[in-house]
Amino acid sequence: MSGHQMDRNYYIAVLAGRNRSAHQSYSSGDTVSEMKVAVPADTDRGLESPVSAHFGHCAAFIVATVRDGQITSVESIPNVGHESCSGPIDLLARRGVRVLVTGGMGMRPFAYSQQVGMSVVRATGTSVREAIENFLGGQSLPLGADRLCRGRGAHQH
Repeated sequence: MSGHQMDRNYYIAVLAGRNRSAHQSYSSGDTVSEMKVAVPADTDRGLESPVSAHFGHCAAFIVATVRDGQITSVESIPNVGHESCSGPIDLLARRGVRVLVTGGMGMRPFAYSQQVGMSVVRATGTSVREAIENFLGGQSLPLGADRLCRGRGAHQH
């Protein structure tokens, strides 16, 4: 396995929560063979959909199954609205999503995603395809407090 491939697999394994010890993961060469990655989208055009700037207000969640670093299947899940901030996270978690790549989200869904073991990273790129490929290439950073919405329409993304 090349150094670049090992670094990418290490990055994916850490973000997907497969290993609690980053040192242990890297030294053992552990890889993630398959995972599901979700991206909130403004429209429902699959991988060509534009990334939504806000998790809870998206039109759909585009969920990609990634196997050995390649997108193998894509499904679209409509955002049917929700009574609580945990609703969309529960929906994605039930579908097996381990990583959420998003333009931004509020504190409550972010905190809940952490409770259910879902990693959240900041989307880079304008389309869902770009956002997933950038994540897989190690170009996405974990979402931090600077990207969380404060509510009441005060978006800071």
